[in-house]
Amino acid sequence: MKFLILFLSISMKIKFLNSFGEFIPIMEEDFESCTSDKKYHRADLTNFKLITGKDRVYANGTVKFLKDIKSPWKVNFTTERMMNGVWQKGDVKRVMDDFCISKKNPSEPSYIVSKYIKDCPIKAGDIQEFKMVPTSVLPAYLPSDYRGEWRFYARSTYSDSKDGQVEDCSVISLEVMQK
Repeated sequence: MKFLILFLSISMKIKFLNSFGEFIPIMEEDFESCTSDKKYHRADLTNFKLITGKDRVYANGTVKFLKDIKSPWKVNFTTERMMNGVWQKGDVKRVMDDFCISKKNPSEPSYIVSKYIKDCPIKAGDIQEFKMVPTSVLPAYLPSDYRGEWRFYARSTYSDSKDGQVEDCSVISLEVMQK
């Protein structure tokens, strides 16, 4: 019986280790607007990039806030992945009812970058600068079925005194490759 338990535990461990691996996300550097009019409404990301380095992905450049932003600032992070030639909903999703509060929480996955973002309220015209801020450590240890093409979306909704509820959407493409 002990042998059977030992055999099963070893084979399960081998299967587990084989199902995970070292992966590197190769990011497109530029974000794109995914709103219907293809414009940025809350923040201009045209001078902001994610750069894949040897050991990390870095945030670099500037974000110019185009509107006043105050609490609550709802942010949804979602993904799509290419499967069999078709974009399908991805496994990764995170909803923050108020990014102004969530961005200060060290247990949030986005905290590695959000801790550098100005506190709310943010005034129109404010510029947030990122100078090669590390956003992740590479390689990432992921299940092997995460290989392939992905899109990462950040959608936000906030209230604007002039325009009411304003929605914004940014997307960046990436490919997850085995190291």
